Amino acid sequence: MTLNSTTSNQTTVDFKAVSNNVIAVEFDTYPNDNVGDPRYKHIGIDVNSIRRLSVTIFYPGSKAVALSHDVELTTVLPQWIRVGFSASTGLEKQRNTLLSWSFSSSLKNNAVEEDKEDMNIASVV
Repeated sequence: MTLNSTTSNQTTVDFKAVSNNVIAVEFDTYPNDNVGDPRYKHIGIDVNSIRRLSVTIFYPGSKAVALSHDVELTTVLPQWIRVGFSASTGLEKQRNTLLSWSFSSSLKNNAVEEDKEDMNIASVV
């Protein structure tokens, strides 16, 4: 899929399958009662589930809001992963614009002294 392309492919993820290791950040603009969504727009961080960490952001005026949450990826994801973006609105239309995105990974080096910091091995913006 290329940048700025659209597709009608619908994909289903079985969150109960052991082989599906998933971390997702959702920007949810449509409340789905059947999956326990709150009745308002919200942001969630989903770890191996569509049940999300409770995160709610209210937008007073035009102030920018940022969200972050640390996840120990070695307990959730395998060594090799794929990263992607997805959006779905059912029969509705919506424009989604990604202005900034970053991903980083660090490796705990057990051979160095305990007081030294982790080694940064990847960073993508």
